Amino acid sequence: MILNGKSEVDFIKWASYNYGEDSGDLTMLREVYRNALIIEFFDSVGIYIGIQYTEIDSIGMYDWRIHYSNFYGTNNSRQEAIIQAIKKANDIYNARFK
Repeated sequence: MILNGKSEVDFIKWASYNYGEDSGDLTMLREVYRNALIIEFFDSVGIYIGIQYTEIDSIGMYDWRIHYSNFYGTNNSRQEAIIQAIKKANDIYNARFK
């Protein structure tokens, strides 16, 4: 599971409220759909994740940035960039909403 701590608990509540009881069961959701819901959840609390494709010396990379703390990173694939951004957003959420 990508989320942990308070963000996991709050995400399950948010998903269940906004998308029905079954949405809260994260094990039943496909990874792409779950990640989209997690990004939407972070949007709802003002933590914005951005993913952008960038050419670096003819090697394509996906840059990601969290528009709350100006934290950013680079990964080789879009999915990896999304996962890393969600993990960092999780840390920010847990620190911000103790």
